[in-house]
Amino acid sequence: MRYYRIENDNSIVDRWFLTEPLSLDVRAEIDFWPYLAGNQVPYPDSPLSVQIQRSGPELRFTLAGFDIPVVASDLIESMMKVDHQGIQSIPVVIGEDLRYRMAVVTRLVPGVDEKKSVHQVLGDGWAPR
Repeated sequence: MRYYRIENDNSIVDRWFLTEPLSLDVRAEIDFWPYLAGNQVPYPDSPLSVQIQRSGPELRFTLAGFDIPVVASDLIESMMKVDHQGIQSIPVVIGEDLRYRMAVVTRLVPGVDEKKSVHQVLGDGWAPR
């Protein structure tokens, strides 16, 4: 199995910054945690809305508010060719622009081999277990 890591490039000078997604219908905040939990989410009735918090060059991959991945449509299509079961694509509108999608990772794999690592597992309330 191959693993890929896509990172937000914060070194780009004057890059745009995006807000967290909102419901386009009522311009209300959404519960964004399910979008970051590694599971399929219900498909919204309409695209979500992401606002430009700070103007700058558009990026094909960026982390919007709360580190939610916002990806150019053609890029997410390429990502889904690599792993069509592990990524869900949710349309987002940035201003009037519909060329972007929110990438929802729907399959998580352990990133640490716990048997070969010295570590401490924290449970509820951040107390060692």
